[in-house]
Amino acid sequence: MTETRVDGSVLAAFAKVAATCGADGFYDALLDAVGQIITWDTCGVIQFSQFSVPQYILTRKVPEHEAEYYLSAFYRLDPYFQYWRRTGHAGVIGLERISDTVDSSDYLVSFQPRTGMMDEIGVICPKYQGVADDLFFLRSTPYSDEELALLDLAYPLIQQLHALNLRLSLENLATTGGPHPAATGTDCFALLDRDGKPVFKSPDWENVVAADLTLSNATAELSRAEGPATLPFSRGYVTAHPFDENFALSPAGRLILVFPGDSLRAPLRWDEVLGALHGDVLTPRELDICRLILQGHPTAGIATILDISPGTVKNHRKRMYRKLDITSERELFLSALSMISDQHT
Repeated sequence: MTETRVDGSVLAAFAKVAATCGADGFYDALLDAVGQIITWDTCGVIQFSQFSVPQYILTRKVPEHEAEYYLSAFYRLDPYFQYWRRTGHAGVIGLERISDTVDSSDYLVSFQPRTGMMDEIGVICPKYQGVADDLFFLRSTPYSDEELALLDLAYPLIQQLHALNLRLSLENLATTGGPHPAATGTDCFALLDRDGKPVFKSPDWENVVAADLTLSNATAELSRAEGPATLPFSRGYVTAHPFDENFALSPAGRLILVFPGDSLRAPLRWDEVLGALHGDVLTPRELDICRLILQGHPTAGIATILDISPGTVKNHRKRMYRKLDITSERELFLSALSMISDQHT
């Protein structure tokens, strides 16, 4: 089995990946190349973010209802998503490798059986500060240590090709008028030169930034940032990512990405779920805080959105947990999850 993974077909597959860097076929070619190393039943690429729910970039043989179910709420249980958000570590990830960092039991019991798959490997490639792409490969039979080791050997090449694709996608802006949607992970972005002047702006950049003074102020501050940086604004987050002197379109410039509030909301109607579960117990403000917790916002983010202090958020949280007879965010989420499961069965 190993012999078929070290012959010329592997090199040819990765040569095709290199040829498609900066083009629409890159992710398809990359999945094909990894498929020369390990076999899979379903696979795809999903973007993980510190600022929004995961976003599917590409899927193969993943049923539409399964993807919708994952995005509605179950991404919160995904051990790969949890691990990356908690550690920021990239690389080849198997469940055993992260078992000392995250608890995958709820995921294995509540979500994975619905996929019909037994095992999963994630190949996480960093994208920008707070954003990464996860190449996921699911199979109905377990992956072996040998297969993980082979992917470990291939990972530096995978990661470098991934980085080259992002770079070329952005450098091609001047001629293509826009990158592949997966290149930025958001519709609102701008490239600035070393002096902070725009070199390229997405079509909705001006309208989005002008509509929110807190966003305008944040982007102005980040335009002067020397290194990677992130700032909150009233409806989300804005990040800055510097380029080196060799970046053709904007030498020593920077990329500014806006992750607005819309991207922070999962498709699930948390208001309806919480209203049905706890509407007769919690106050409207407590329900707001519950909803934001379930959407993944930290205490500081909730305070910013609701224009209250972090201490006030913590006090509300304590009272909510007391009323609901729970002790943790996990229990809150699982109670909502049980209702979602009932709705999908």
